[in-house]
Amino acid sequence: MIYNHPDIIDCSVIVVRDVKAGKAVKLFGVFKNFRLVYQALMQFCQERLTAYKVPKIIKFSDDLPKPLAGKVLRRELHEK
Repeated sequence: MIYNHPDIIDCSVIVVRDVKAGKAVKLFGVFKNFRLVYQALMQFCQERLTAYKVPKIIKFSDDLPKPLAGKVLRRELHEK
């Protein structure tokens, strides 16, 4: 669903530990427009996703770790 945002080229989501909730969603994204405002992306997600799926953390990135097969290496995202 987040892929539908016009400024997102590529993204991946992982679950990380959170002090308050126990778990939180972290979004890693490659964006066309780095001027994309955090609040605008959060509003986009809140309108389209259920509350527990909305990312609490957004990490802007130049690229995502992928092997030749093209699937995102989430283990490496956890290490970042």
